[in-house]
Amino acid sequence: MDSGLEAAGVGAVRVLVVGSAPWIERAATVLEDRSAVLVDTDPSRDLDPERLAAADCVLTDDRTVLREVDGRLPVVCAVEDVREADVEAILADGATDVVDARASDRAALLARRLGLAVASTDCDEARYRSLLERSSDLVIVVDDAGRITDAGSSLEDVLGFEATALDGEDVLGAIHPEDRPAVADAFDAVLDDPPGASRTVTYRYRRDGSWRVHETAFANHLADPVVDGVIASIRDVTRYYRVERELAESLERVSDAFYALDSDWRFTYVNSRAAELLGYSRSELLGEDVRELFPHGFRSELFERFETAMEHQESLSWEHNSESLGIWMEINVYPSATGLSVAFRDVTERVQYREALSALHEATSHLLTVDSKDEACEYVVRVADDVLDLDSIVYRFDEQHNELVPAAYSDELERAVGTPPRLAPDEGITWETFATGEPSVFGDVRESELVYNESTDVRSGLYVPLGEHGVFAAVSTVVDRYDEDTVELVELFATTAEAALDRIGRTRRLHDSERKLKRQNRNLERVNASKQIRQDIEEHLLRSDSREAIERGVCTRLVETDSCSFAWIGDSDPSGSRIRPRTHAGLDRGYLETVTATAVDDSAAEPSGRAARTGRPVAVENVADNVGDGEWRTDALSRSFQSVLSIPLVYDGHRYGVLSVYADEPDAFDDPFESMLADLGESVAYTIDAIQRKNALLADGVTEVELELTTASPLCRFADALDRRLAFEGATLQDDGTALAFVSLEPAIDADVLGASVEGIEDAMVLTASEDRTLVQLRVTGPFVGTIVGDRGATLRDLVCDETSYRATVDLPAGLELRTVLADFERHGLSASMVARRDRPSDDASSLGGPARKALLEQLTPRQREVVRTAYHSGFFEWPRRTTGESVADSLSISPPAFHKHVRYVEGKLFAALFEGVTTDG
Repeated sequence: MDSGLEAAGVGAVRVLVVGSAPWIERAATVLEDRSAVLVDTDPSRDLDPERLAAADCVLTDDRTVLREVDGRLPVVCAVEDVREADVEAILADGATDVVDARASDRAALLARRLGLAVASTDCDEARYRSLLERSSDLVIVVDDAGRITDAGSSLEDVLGFEATALDGEDVLGAIHPEDRPAVADAFDAVLDDPPGASRTVTYRYRRDGSWRVHETAFANHLADPVVDGVIASIRDVTRYYRVERELAESLERVSDAFYALDSDWRFTYVNSRAAELLGYSRSELLGEDVRELFPHGFRSELFERFETAMEHQESLSWEHNSESLGIWMEINVYPSATGLSVAFRDVTERVQYREALSALHEATSHLLTVDSKDEACEYVVRVADDVLDLDSIVYRFDEQHNELVPAAYSDELERAVGTPPRLAPDEGITWETFATGEPSVFGDVRESELVYNESTDVRSGLYVPLGEHGVFAAVSTVVDRYDEDTVELVELFATTAEAALDRIGRTRRLHDSERKLKRQNRNLERVNASKQIRQDIEEHLLRSDSREAIERGVCTRLVETDSCSFAWIGDSDPSGSRIRPRTHAGLDRGYLETVTATAVDDSAAEPSGRAARTGRPVAVENVADNVGDGEWRTDALSRSFQSVLSIPLVYDGHRYGVLSVYADEPDAFDDPFESMLADLGESVAYTIDAIQRKNALLADGVTEVELELTTASPLCRFADALDRRLAFEGATLQDDGTALAFVSLEPAIDADVLGASVEGIEDAMVLTASEDRTLVQLRVTGPFVGTIVGDRGATLRDLVCDETSYRATVDLPAGLELRTVLADFERHGLSASMVARRDRPSDDASSLGGPARKALLEQLTPRQREVVRTAYHSGFFEWPRRTTGESVADSLSISPPAFHKHVRYVEGKLFAALFEGVTTDG
């Protein structure tokens, strides 16, 4: 192709285009339209010698092509932005010229640049011009006198002047006066240096009314015929300088220590915090080898990690205990190709916090195993002292007294502030903390309105609630003693302490519930056992037909139980002062022969006597207690009796003796057993009473006993007061316990005289009177012989009181012993002795049989019985009648019709008993 543009002495330029970027394709297309350029495109980048020999130059965007061409052809290298590219490096790699990739769209410009590259056969001039024009830095040439002889196109951009205005001017003209000596020294030094040597200097340069920072590299090319001067490569580093300065200021402001090392382990930067911690000034550190300044550290794990970071180019972070500095450090290392950046901080407090937290964790693990709240409080105070170095106290809430009580506190606290007080509601900060449930911290507690004692030596105070249990408090005589870490640790520990106290409370309640359940189960078992014993004894009572059989069976069955080893039943002797054994079972060991059971209410008396005297159960849980209180205790212990329970046998106010049981262990008789035996005592007494009554009714004969009363009864005293002979005629027992008695007085007596006051006698009134005899009705409120013997099933046949004696005739049914009756007399304040005794048949043709009479009387009301008995003794039923119905009614304070109604009702009952169901007599 014909070239329209030729370099001097050169034909059409043959260009070998190498590369694959889009702009390469566009450049090839543009150049093919130029007659002065022959294009050979090689997308495969195959640079074999034949193709290189056929070309004048190479156009490429690949810097590796420069090495492959190796100077055999001029190479024009294209870059994306020539101002940002490192042109000097590209030229140094062998490029003849460097063009902007945007020139691919301008065919004429690109063709000329290729022609110039070919025209420079040795390439030095072209390389020089390209460096001068295309360098991203301002490049100027200065002769040895300091005048500018040549300059690149960026002169105006960097310095703000056109080249023509600066030709021949002193290069120092616009430099800051303070920096001119440094620039001059650098320039003079490079002049004296050998060819190729360079010097760099940084200075301030004034442009557009402000000072900028320039960095200039002087290179000695005076021996180069092309340059013939000193090349000054000037770069505006104002922006970088500002960034570096701001970075340095930022590093100074950070609280962490920071320093930088180069690849030879020398300090290149040290901030003030690092200099402070390392113990050197910044000037003493910069440029020094860290291994020489800190040889001990260099031989430690610290520098092993430094080397590891540099070798693997990986950032590292760890904690290190510096013995030389006496601190814990957190070290962060950031490696690079040129050195190592090290940032470290003092984390001693953090490590101490962590260690305290770990110690608390171990301590709280043990706290959760403590079994009592008192022990837990003591442990909390001990941990606060040992781990947290706190003088503390634990207040526990006393629900019973509604106050906070000091449960545990350290010795140091007591020495500092004295013995802690108990706190009532609204007394001090501690109570407020408990009431609100919120922790509180005071730098000086005296500034608080809630302070308990305004003159206290306490200054700092830390109060943390423990839920419903109380408050943990730490106090100090130093102001502002507690920091945030301490508060956080204490709150954490208090939470665990509260949980431990909760667990102890729950465990205690659970154990209490378990113990209560066990007690209930044991009580239930005892109740069931007691019920079984009672059932067995009650079955025995139902089958028994005599008092002896009852007493013998009860004792036998009691000693068959596990808790009872000996049992006996006794009754009062005729004097009522001693208890005589009736029967016993079990291991007596001679106890009854040795001990005298006196019926007295005295703690020293044998329990059987006390129970008989008081009518109440007597329990001795441990005979060995107060062993000196009564001789019977020594006798009992010598026979291994350690527990005693005595139960009186009482029914309807009548005593049938006392039942006593003994055990070989203390506290052998529990509440269910004692309650069962007390109830059983009444059942036994009732059964004895019922059998005696039954036997009395069914007996074929009775024992007639004549008694002489040695103590006057109310009737006898009544006779003595009237100076009359008194004979008992009959009586009706009232529901209130009194008796309506009928007596005859001889000789006769006037009604006016009956008003004499006698204790135990009331409402005396005349029913009938004759010349020698007066029939009197009266109410006996004191001891009445008829009532006493009647309660035992006996019958008062006669009672005569005269000036010579008081005698009573009593019919005793079979099975009723006289001594029992006499003992009853004694209990009612009377005394008697037997005068005569004889047995006689009980059947009397003139009287209604006992069972039939009782059955008939039970059909009558007390009032009906009173009416007919009064009528009977008044002679109403005799013929001729000794009194009228109106008179009897008047004595009873009822109307005559009411009287006759009662009489007719009783007569109807009597005749019905005789004739109902009977059709034939005889």
